Amino acid sequence: MQPKITFKRITSPKGKDFERLWKIYCECFPIRDEREVKRNLKEASGCSFQENGKYVECFLLSVNVNGRPVGGAIFDYVEGEICGRKAGFGIDWYIFLDKRYREHGLGKMLHERMIESLQKVSMERGSNLDLTICEMNDLMRMNPQDREKDRKVIIDPGERMAFFSSLGYHEIDPSRFRYVQPQLTKDRHPCRELTLAIKPIEKDFHNKVTSEYLKQLLRLYTWAGFDGIPGSNINGHRNPDTDRAYKEMKSQLERVRSPLGLKPLVRGPKVYIEPLSRRTLKPAVRLLNSIFHYEKEIPEVCLRASLNPKPYRNKLVQWDIPELRYWVALSKRGKVIGIIGLYSYNKDRKEADWLGWFCVSTEYRKHGIGAKLLDFAIYNAKLSGKRYLRLYTSMHPNELESHRLYEKKGFVKVREEDTPGWKGKKIVYEMGLKSD
Repeated sequence: MQPKITFKRITSPKGKDFERLWKIYCECFPIRDEREVKRNLKEASGCSFQENGKYVECFLLSVNVNGRPVGGAIFDYVEGEICGRKAGFGIDWYIFLDKRYREHGLGKMLHERMIESLQKVSMERGSNLDLTICEMNDLMRMNPQDREKDRKVIIDPGERMAFFSSLGYHEIDPSRFRYVQPQLTKDRHPCRELTLAIKPIEKDFHNKVTSEYLKQLLRLYTWAGFDGIPGSNINGHRNPDTDRAYKEMKSQLERVRSPLGLKPLVRGPKVYIEPLSRRTLKPAVRLLNSIFHYEKEIPEVCLRASLNPKPYRNKLVQWDIPELRYWVALSKRGKVIGIIGLYSYNKDRKEADWLGWFCVSTEYRKHGIGAKLLDFAIYNAKLSGKRYLRLYTSMHPNELESHRLYEKKGFVKVREEDTPGWKGKKIVYEMGLKSD
């Protein structure tokens, strides 16, 4: 039976459902400075206000599976005068989901409902919904410590970047304009490691935003006013770094006269594929163990045995594997970011190769690296003269996303198998390597 998925705008946060939603939100954003205060969220949800020609409406939207909240979205509709006309835009503050319900399309569905809600209020008020925006960590500017902190306690920055990129968000040309988040509290400095991600809604935007539009947009977005350097005077505390950072940002915009191009959030890195070696063995094992953490020893043994089968002869005999080989994908700086392999079974050695442990680092997904690795393996399988390339997979959440890639490349699901010691069924995919 298919689960029943419903959405609900929460205007009076209370009761068990709200408490569960709050718990999921805190689990996704456990760092206090990176989320709303519970009291503020309760007060803001469903409210609207108007001041100085600006209108703001606040939203808290939940997604429910079989009547139970499993995630939500927090966003605002903001309206004011931009470039001499009444315009509206959305601010996507947070999208959050229970870990057990990720990678099933719920995040995308939440975003679609958010856009529908923003368009509805825009139509009711007789304005145009030009775009939606959100702040995102800029991987190129984050220091390693902050990046690792985000990986551990929230969501890998690369995954979040790829998610919003898949929804159609872009960043303002980073070579011409760098966004700086203003100081938010007395004890915090302005954040320079962010990018302002923009998703155009109005067709006449075409992928361009003028510097004057962006300047007025930021003035509304920061609420206190762009000229006033928002956040620079909190409870009598003036932070010179905030003043300097915001003046630099304003100066950048004033120097730009032509439209600012919107650049993709995710840019595919250069990838080099080479045979697994002793030099790349340890980082490759670490990557496999981080992705297939629910496996015990098999992935690591396979990689080590491909370089030196002698110490693992008994294991290979037990598994009926006479040969195996692996390759790694390396970033421009030589970091192992992907793995793929080919092996054979004695039972069908003459007719088929099997795809070995295949994965891409979560930080580098949505860049086409998995497709490149799979194409590389298919090419090498064809060189072997075999008739088929087969693979095992499962319904584990870590492997579901790869199913679409397999089918796109021409693999067909042929059967399911019960395997001793395996939780659930193993799924076998197969593709023909010869046209005759």
